[in-house]
Amino acid sequence: MRTSQLRLWEQRGLLRPHRQRGTGYWVYDVAEWRAAQVVALLRRGGYPFEIITAVLDELRSTGRPDRVRAELARREQDLHRRSVRRLRASAALYGYLAEIGPAEGP
Repeated sequence: MRTSQLRLWEQRGLLRPHRQRGTGYWVYDVAEWRAAQVVALLRRGGYPFEIITAVLDELRSTGRPDRVRAELARREQDLHRRSVRRLRASAALYGYLAEIGPAEGP
């Protein structure tokens, strides 16, 4: 993870590091490092910040990944539906092109 990503996620309230006395460095404890890993994985999967916030809130309050699993299952179903629609559209286009025959050149 890049520092700029971590700072953005801090600004959005996703991460809560604390400042080290004396140096002023931001320090991530084990829980915040895990939160950063969850954020990175979900962002890589294209999840919006509001879902990530809800997932982190759930993990922080209950310590259980139920919301994460539910969101992943919902996302998988959505991807499956979109994939099936795209495959059907591609098949229909292929059929249409086969019907009209080869394109005539100039």
